[in-house]
Amino acid sequence: MYARNVAHLFSFKLSSHFFAPVTQSVLDNLEYELDSEKDRLLALLKSQQDGAIAERMKQLELAKLRREKRMLKKEGELDEASALIHLANKNEENRLAGYD
Repeated sequence: MYARNVAHLFSFKLSSHFFAPVTQSVLDNLEYELDSEKDRLLALLKSQQDGAIAERMKQLELAKLRREKRMLKKEGELDEASALIHLANKNEENRLAGYD
């Protein structure tokens, strides 16, 4: 009889409605945590993408500035060369005219 009572104690089944609220609460908490983590990761990814885009724009702007600087330097060199050619032409004209 004792053995049957002990077996009966360990063989009972708890009804699903006993654990349902606790299980649902745990699942709700896990889902909330998962959604929070997903939102955090998406925000982190977006900020990294925004940072990468900003860095790319900065690099493009620097490249434009370097290109413009080279062009201005070349124009300056062309201006100097033009001025030297102009002086050489004036000197040649003066020499041919006998002013030298």
